[in-house]
Amino acid sequence: VYGVQLKGSDAFTQSYQARELIELNTVNVLSDGTAVKKVGRYTLTAALTSPNFGGCIVVDNAELYKAMVRQDELIEVEAEAAGTLAYAGMLRVLKTEALPDHTRENWLGIVSGHHRDASLFKQLSLSA
Repeated sequence: VYGVQLKGSDAFTQSYQARELIELNTVNVLSDGTAVKKVGRYTLTAALTSPNFGGCIVVDNAELYKAMVRQDELIEVEAEAAGTLAYAGMLRVLKTEALPDHTRENWLGIVSGHHRDASLFKQLSLSA
C-alpha cells in the first residue's frame, strides 16, 4: 500500500517521513479533496505501524494534470483531481521506477469523485 499526494499538499508524506505530525503553513489547493494542512494522528499512527504500508509518492501539478487527461481518454471518467492521484502515482512509478520491481506486479488504484472543478482543472493545465 502506497499513498499518493500532490506536492504542496503533502502533510501526510512529510509527517510519515518525520514520524510525527507536521503542519503545513500553506496548502496547494489544486487537489481540493486532499488539501489539508495537518493529517490525523490516528491515520499517521496506522501507517507507521502497518507492515503493509510501503510509503508515499508525491506528484507535481503537471503530473496530476497529465494523469487526469490520460485517464479521461482511457476510461472516459472525468474524475476530480483527488480521485486521480492514485493513477498519477502509478504513472510516476512507471516513469521513474521509484519503487522496487516486485511492487509493480499487481496494482489497484481507486478512482473516485466526479465533481471536477473546471477552474482548478484549468489551473493544473497551466502547469503542464
